Amino acid sequence: MSKVYTKAEAKKLILRNLRALSTENKGKVTPEIYKSSGLKPSYSYIKEHFGWTNILREANIMPHPSMLTAEELIQQLKDSIKELGYIPTSTEYDKLKMKPDSDSLSKRGLTWSEAMNEAGFRTYGKPVKVKDRVCYNAGCYNQYTPEYEHHWYCDECQKDIRGKFISKLNDMKDANALRKIALQLATSNNSFRTITFIMGLDKN
Repeated sequence: MSKVYTKAEAKKLILRNLRALSTENKGKVTPEIYKSSGLKPSYSYIKEHFGWTNILREANIMPHPSMLTAEELIQQLKDSIKELGYIPTSTEYDKLKMKPDSDSLSKRGLTWSEAMNEAGFRTYGKPVKVKDRVCYNAGCYNQYTPEYEHHWYCDECQKDIRGKFISKLNDMKDANALRKIALQLATSNNSFRTITFIMGLDKN
């Protein structure tokens, strides 16, 4: 006789099974994969009682692009570009096999430029020598053209971090701590990013 689970017990089992499948399939769990696994509760039960995409998100698994809403698809694009750290060309994006792929965007009637615009990014339109970056600060998706090699933050975040840094320095009374900070900055080839780490100002 099959064990009868409460809804809470079933949910716990489902989440455990989904995470195991995700590990086995490199983060991909589709209805077909779940059905072929023979795991219980059934796919129909999950869909009826929890919602397939909802339970995937609870398990920290990204649903297949075909099951995402248009807004979720754009957010996935936005997060992928943010993680990459710079604005790729459409050709480069396809070569990197990023998600969502171009086919998923096309099926929603979106061109590369339209999707990027929806995500808040500008495409190049012509060849460029220096690719635009996306601000390194967590939660900031500002696009900017770097002026030097170690230019990792947009002007807005640089101004904010610099202000907080100066404020913290003014509040510090420990001379040894100040000397330590000065030494770290003097020996760093990327002093601005170093500031964010040693002062705990970086939001990442």
